[in-house]
Amino acid sequence: MPKLRRKPTFPWMLLLALPCLAHGANGGIDWNTESFSGDWNGTRSAWGEKGVNAELLFKGTLMANPTGGAKQGSDYMQGLELKVGLDTEKLWGIADSAAYVHLMLNSGGKMNAAYLGSLMGVDNTEASENTPKLFQAWFNKQLLDSTLSLLAGVYPVDTEFYVTDSSGIFLHPSFGPGAELAQTGMNGPSIYPLSSLGVRVKYQPVSVVYAQAALMDADPGSSRNPHWPRLNPYHGDGSFFMAEIGYRPAEAHHVSEPIAPKKAALLTTAEKLEERYEPIGKYAIGYWSYSKKADDVFDTDPAGNPLRHKNRGVYLLMENSLYRAEDMGRDVAAFFRYGRAEKDVNTFDYSASIGLRVRGLIDGRVDDFFGIAATRSHAGEKFRLAQEAAGIAIPGHETAVEITYRAQLKPWLAIQPSVQRIINPGLDPEVKNATVVGARCEIAL
Repeated sequence: MPKLRRKPTFPWMLLLALPCLAHGANGGIDWNTESFSGDWNGTRSAWGEKGVNAELLFKGTLMANPTGGAKQGSDYMQGLELKVGLDTEKLWGIADSAAYVHLMLNSGGKMNAAYLGSLMGVDNTEASENTPKLFQAWFNKQLLDSTLSLLAGVYPVDTEFYVTDSSGIFLHPSFGPGAELAQTGMNGPSIYPLSSLGVRVKYQPVSVVYAQAALMDADPGSSRNPHWPRLNPYHGDGSFFMAEIGYRPAEAHHVSEPIAPKKAALLTTAEKLEERYEPIGKYAIGYWSYSKKADDVFDTDPAGNPLRHKNRGVYLLMENSLYRAEDMGRDVAAFFRYGRAEKDVNTFDYSASIGLRVRGLIDGRVDDFFGIAATRSHAGEKFRLAQEAAGIAIPGHETAVEITYRAQLKPWLAIQPSVQRIINPGLDPEVKNATVVGARCEIAL
């Protein structure tokens, strides 16, 4: 008799246990202003005073594809997230440290899978499976006067690696980790929507310079059967290593950094407002590699077996504020990102993206953001040769252009319309270019 596949129950157990944990991370959040459901008659503030700060976030996205793509249609995707920041000093007397738990529940349709067939995707909240999952659960300790940070647990690397603040507004997935990285691994590396067990070390001798590295389980598993619940990262799939060195000139005025990685659930209202008006500046280079070799997409040995190669890559990031007028609540920031992956074992051998983000484009709308950006992923030579051998002449790239506007209607409510033009979706010569229109609603519950 086949074994029944059981859905994870731990997230819901934690949800039920939250009132028992409720001792809360900061007493400085104005829940009545910043959340739809308010302070729960003072309960949230009481939790915060004791060491636990729990935030609930709802995201709902409606998208339509009136032209092009695999077929025309519309779909709705939604997700519910619980983020719990734990002040370990208040809770357990452990100074210079923090703990964080992040649970997610995805539901709804699959716009890209059902209608577009894009290799890069179209919505950064779309997940392959609708199921609750533990996305983050880590403990972070600061040492050597907070210049050294050690983190261990369930940890997605895209919270700190391959990240640019100014590209975070966009709905297209490739403005997060580049498509040349996201394509790798059996289920992708440890990035949204699946994460794995690992450790991260970060060294920041001064506020403007940092070096960080992470060693993760190479295969996060699947949403319904992730590897980390068995607490056994050594299941034969190898490891994933990532390192990044960066320079952040805009951080020079900081006396000290908050415990990394920065999380909304660890910041007070005043800290959030301060960060909102800070200039952006980041220049970084990164490297990643899998311990296990991968199959060549074209070449074989004399016996007909695929050759095996290291799967690794490099990337660089640049972003900076171009214009700031604090008295008007307006600033303009630009970003550029470029990454390469091994062409012998991957569909994309490189990707590049560039974009512009404007805050306060409309007078008086100081919390609104306008963005325009483009990203292109290039089909590797080996992959093109393999397709030609199969009688398919594929285009050389998949490209996406997005224009979006995020309107912060209330501190707890944001509406974000978006228009995307997807060129060569799926690298399929039979699929026409697509236009995707949609809007996202975010509610801090």
